[in-house]
Amino acid sequence: MYRKFLRSLPSAAGAAGVASILALGSIAGWGGSVASAAGSTATTGTVHVAKLPAGEALVTEAGRTLYVFSLDAQKTPKCVGTCAKYYPPLLTAHAPTAGKGVVKGLLGVVKTSTGKLQVTYNHWPLYTFIEDKAPGQANAQMRKVFGGEFAIIGPAGHSPFAAVSPPPTSTTTTTTPGYNY
Repeated sequence: MYRKFLRSLPSAAGAAGVASILALGSIAGWGGSVASAAGSTATTGTVHVAKLPAGEALVTEAGRTLYVFSLDAQKTPKCVGTCAKYYPPLLTAHAPTAGKGVVKGLLGVVKTSTGKLQVTYNHWPLYTFIEDKAPGQANAQMRKVFGGEFAIIGPAGHSPFAAVSPPPTSTTTTTTPGYNY
């Protein structure tokens, strides 16, 4: 409904006007969201654990699945610009809070390139996905986009992108008395 309304607006409305209309549409229940219009998910920073079909995963206080991005290996948010429009960062104005099942010592924040505080878990910046429309959905699980891969992260905080190490190889050295090569 509000998309038809937006098309009827003159182009002079500008981005600020469209963002305001989307915010009003969200309040009015038109199906949009301030988070998708603004490109970020601002919360109180409370993170919980939920059981999903893919396993235990971190979720927001509203039950939205949280993801980590493989390119954030240096613990700096790399999902910016267009990427952040589809995978909004989990932002907070305060220190994040550990909900049930979350290890408090693994929660933290990192400053984004815009100076906002993004919630981290075991130093991994956390993101949501705009196509997850209901609590418990994990539509971005192992999705390869924007030069990297998104995956859920469990309460232990282990990287889902850790390379599987090959089994150790053993070397046997035999020496024959009297023959040292």
